Amino acid sequence: GYGWDGDVANGGFEEVAPFGGYGWRYSTSAGVDRVTNATDAFEGNAFLRLSDTGRVHQPNPATNGQTVTVTLWARGATEGDILRMTIDFRNQKMWSSPLSGDIHVAEIGTDWTQVTFAVDAPVTTNDPIFHTRLTLIAGAGSTVDIDGITMTTN
Repeated sequence: GYGWDGDVANGGFEEVAPFGGYGWRYSTSAGVDRVTNATDAFEGNAFLRLSDTGRVHQPNPATNGQTVTVTLWARGATEGDILRMTIDFRNQKMWSSPLSGDIHVAEIGTDWTQVTFAVDAPVTTNDPIFHTRLTLIAGAGSTVDIDGITMTTN
């Protein structure tokens, strides 16, 4: 499920893994749909639709002191739909509490709009940072389409 060189895997949602996750963790979660429609997609043939607190996440390698930058394209079903994006930094225990992180909240319109945000990993932590987790969540009552995600670490 990891991408290459700090980028996410399958940021355009074009592929489907045998277990249903295609690089993103959720499989058959409520409020998460992979939509295949080249006319409606920002790029390619598919995009992700999150509705009413539906969420996905993807872990990727990271280390102390790195800056993680995420860029994605999003649109809402209605003006003012909410997309919450979290980048957190964790040790080697995948399900442990984050060592640090940040939440970015975007109010989305009905046209595809580019959203970019960056988070700095702490330089010093009690445990070394092993990975970052990018989580995307639709606000309560919101429906948000997402496509073309890239992530860089430096």
